[in-house]
Formats: sequence, C-alpha cells, structure tokens
Amino acid sequence: RKSSIQFDEGESENEYGNDSCPGVTRFLNMVKNPRNDDKPIIPPFNKEEYFEDQKSKWRSEGKSESEIQTIIEKTEQLWKDLTDIGTDFHSLFEEVLKSINTNAPIDLDNWKKNVSREYNQSIISRTIEEYREFILDLFKTYPGCKIMTEVPIVSKHVHETLSAGGITGINGRIDLLVVDKEGIAHIYDLKVSRKPVDWNNSLN
Repeated sequence: RKSSIQFDEGESENEYGNDSCPGVTRFLNMVKNPRNDDKPIIPPFNKEEYFEDQKSKWRSEGKSESEIQTIIEKTEQLWKDLTDIGTDFHSLFEEVLKSINTNAPIDLDNWKKNVSREYNQSIISRTIEEYREFILDLFKTYPGCKIMTEVPIVSKHVHETLSAGGITGINGRIDLLVVDKEGIAHIYDLKVSRKPVDWNNSLN
C-alpha cells in the first residue's frame, strides 16, 4: 500500500507498507516512549499544530491575518515544490548512473517530459556533472562495486513485543546502495538542499 509521509519541515515522500509491515518512518511514529506510553518517541508531523505555533510568533511580529495566510500558503507550496524537485533529481541521478553503466548518452528529452517543472539548463548540466563525479568517485573508492538505486528492503526480524502487537516486519527504501566486492553494503541518502552546495568543498 502506497501512502505519503510528511516530515518536520513539511516535505513529504511516498512510503510503501501496511499496518502489519509499516515503513520505517511510520514505524518510528508508532513506537511508544517507555516513559510515556501515550506518546510515540518520534511524534508524526502535525501541520495544523505547526502553523498554530507559528501564527503566535507571526502575530507578535505585527503581521496581519491576511499576511499570515499568505505565508502559510507560500510555505505549503514550498514544501510541495521541494518534494517534487527531490523526486525529479532522484530520477536524474538514475539517468546519469544508467549512462555511465551503459556508456550511452543521457536521454534528457525523455527526462524533461517526466519531471514536475522546467529547469534551467545550466542547473541541469551542473547537476549532471556533479552526479557523474560522485558516481565515478564511488567506483574508484569501491573497485568492482555494484551501485543500485531505490532499493526496497524488508526486515522480518522484529522484537517479540512488536510481533505480539501485530507487527510482522518493517520495510524501507534505500536511495543509493553500493555493494563492494567484499559484499559490504554502503548506504547513501540523497537530499535536496535549499542552498547552493559546493560539491568539491563538501568533500573536504
């Protein structure tokens, strides 16, 4: 079953699972705090509560109700945009990886047809080069490795207290999985930044 999970900053992602085998994020929202059985250790993001807290702050700053409503609408749109952009550039990463593995050019025209919006060509070109540099560095760091994206995983080993409550497993999805020639797994989580990131400086 496919559902959408929203995080603390509002962005969301799709999660796959069901009540007996929830996704990782939903599972963390379900685990109860041993000091307070009524509340989970990591509470799910509550958009209404978040904006109510922010409204008090904005009112104290002298903002009108119409201004506050505009801020809320822009914030919600930003969250949606960030989610869509993350999905688009995940798929671009997969295109670059496929291009390297097959020694074939990237089918940018097809990628552009399937993304949420039009992107500046210079941003696309720069991102492709940074992805390519990163992927080639992985092959250099882990010679003979296998690189996989969007890898679904399911854990069937859960604590007896969870199985007694009807949880049979936990599932998740790995953005980028690198398996070296020794069979050791290296896991990477791909993120979209709101601010420009200098890839070369970030390596240092």
